Amino acid sequence: MESAPAVFAGSALVVFGAALLLWISVRTRSGRHVVEGAAGAGQPHQGAAAALAGTLGVISLIAGVWMVLSG
Repeated sequence: MESAPAVFAGSALVVFGAALLLWISVRTRSGRHVVEGAAGAGQPHQGAAAALAGTLGVISLIAGVWMVLSG
């Protein structure tokens, strides 16, 4: 019975991570900004923003799969 919350949270993380990675790939392929205003003065470059968001998407996917499999 205790595994139901873990499976639910893991599923939510998997969906979030997959959606984030899909969104980043579509935005970068079309040449649009990943983060609005990231190319301005004093702000990180688009490559850094895409890399950070991609890393967070992969971490979310890994954590979600781990939670679903261990739950």
